[in-house]
Amino acid sequence: MSEAALFDYLPDPALMIFSGGQTGRVNMAARDLAALHGLKADLVTMFGKDTAALVARARREDVAVGFLPLRTGKDGAPIFRLAVRRISTTERYTVLLADMSREFAWREQLAARNRALTVLNDNAAALSSSIDIDTLAAGIYEQTSRIMDTVNFYIALHDAEAGTLSFPIYVEKLERKLGVPTRPFGTGLTEHVILSRRPLLLNGDVGGQARALGLQPQGRLARTWLGAPMIADGVAFGLIAIQDHEGTSHYDEHDLEVLTLIAGQAAAAVRNVRLLSQARRASQEISETQAGLLETERLRGVTETVGALNHEINNPLSAIAGNAQLLLRDPESLPDGVAEKVGRILEATRRIQAVTGKMANLIHATSKPYPGDGTILDVSRSLAREENDASPEPLADAGGDAATDEAAEPPPGESSAA
Repeated sequence: MSEAALFDYLPDPALMIFSGGQTGRVNMAARDLAALHGLKADLVTMFGKDTAALVARARREDVAVGFLPLRTGKDGAPIFRLAVRRISTTERYTVLLADMSREFAWREQLAARNRALTVLNDNAAALSSSIDIDTLAAGIYEQTSRIMDTVNFYIALHDAEAGTLSFPIYVEKLERKLGVPTRPFGTGLTEHVILSRRPLLLNGDVGGQARALGLQPQGRLARTWLGAPMIADGVAFGLIAIQDHEGTSHYDEHDLEVLTLIAGQAAAAVRNVRLLSQARRASQEISETQAGLLETERLRGVTETVGALNHEINNPLSAIAGNAQLLLRDPESLPDGVAEKVGRILEATRRIQAVTGKMANLIHATSKPYPGDGTILDVSRSLAREENDASPEPLADAGGDAATDEAAEPPPGESSAA
């Protein structure tokens, strides 16, 4: 078989060109490739003017390799590797074509997966530092937006006890909606993903596909809907969803896989935030309980002290008041000025009795500063009743019936304290 025949029957497309880039000969595979896409079997026609740079390099270095798309005039044109080699010492060159479209697709997919992995690693680091649900939800949205179309995005959390769904973040047309109300747990796509604990991808007639599953979609129907459950300790308590209402986006299985991974990370983060919140509430309750116990113990100590003081003060106070009343029964028999002094003594005993009566009504122990570095009990701020209500009845009426020594000296252990 001649060289010309051998060239013509090469399995891969090949062309022979001159140093100026003009095509001299084309093999059968190259003619078939050009005919398949409605092109003339010519190097420049098939791959455009960018081939000139390859030919120029081959003239200098005898060989040149480049990657160019076939000029089909359509999106997704196949990518070819062009290997240009000089033929001996002539000014002619062979151009071997190899379809690299599948390899380029693999490379793009690998690059997309690498980007997703990078985002997932960043996502894990970002979410681990969140300490509240709102901050966490904003972080999930921000990280997801780096690798997916999140024009319409939301996170839903299920409260099984209340039978409701809440939305810590809801984004529509890139605008975050604030104050999205909680709604009852129903039979929509969100509920289906949470109950089934499986991610769901719907493209096209989302409403029809949802109804085929026995569901009743909530709100405005999307043309593409993708949701992944958030699961922790075997329980699905929420989901992350992205959707497209205009038909400009089309999600695929790779998107489903990525969102599922993000939802898994988010579930762990939400669980940690909830545990932290529970721990904080428990700590606050313990602190409040301890403070209450300390206040109760303090009050008990104060009231026991007050009770003892009432007993020790009111017993001699009753004797003083009784004897003062006896003296005032016959003020004319007293030396000049003595009756007035005895009256002041009796008034002072009543004032002391009023203070001890107030102290018997303490409900908490409130202190106030005292000259120096000390504090004393603030009686007026520690009472259960108003000052007038707390005033006890007087010990005895100075102008009443005659008092006896028995009245002036109460039995042992008796006190006017409440």
